[in-house]
Amino acid sequence: MALKPHPISITLAQAAMESSWGTSRFFKEANNLFGIWSFNKKEPRIAASGQRGTKTIWLKKYSSVEDSVTDYYKNLGRSFAFKEFREEKMLSNNPYILVTKLDRYSEKGSKYGEELTSMMSYNKFLKYDDTFFERPKKIEAIEVEEIKIETSKREEQPTEVAQIEVEKIQVAQTDIKQTNETTTEVLKKKELILNPPLNDITLQKEITSIANEPLPNTVKEELTQNVKEES
Repeated sequence: MALKPHPISITLAQAAMESSWGTSRFFKEANNLFGIWSFNKKEPRIAASGQRGTKTIWLKKYSSVEDSVTDYYKNLGRSFAFKEFREEKMLSNNPYILVTKLDRYSEKGSKYGEELTSMMSYNKFLKYDDTFFERPKKIEAIEVEEIKIETSKREEQPTEVAQIEVEKIQVAQTDIKQTNETTTEVLKKKELILNPPLNDITLQKEITSIANEPLPNTVKEELTQNVKEES
């Protein structure tokens, strides 16, 4: 169950969102593409700038992007929090369905899946998957039309995203009909979607290349053991 790979479109969307297109401090200083937390004092890690109450939040520090991608797959392949995701993965390879099972990946809950859906659709990440699935039509038409209108009106200006803290610029394309944010805040988020600060093609190629490589034998052994324990 844990060894069956999920669509690369999900991996790309999570990497872009969690690292703010490669501009976050966690990515620059720790190669942490996926915002994976650390609970082990003995492993390499860095502290987040924010806290949860009086507790410091720690994120893992990796020696390379490849290590970050490998650990991401291990996390989704063995953590109890993503058991429903693995079960759904055995039934369907539709990324729009699978992201609804990642509500425990983020504190945003079900909203996280909605944001991943928008990220995958708008950036056409599904072109990297083996099978293409159409996005559900519920809000797609509304979002696309409003983005086109806003894009045609805005002035051509460089985006200085690198100077903004990652915690304040969570890259997300929200459901316009349900959001309570002000128009200015919505436009800021969409500006990031339309103008990713990193050369996203380079990032996509690197992640896609790594994701397509076979997992190391040590990782396969761990995930295989996890499958046995779950069954």
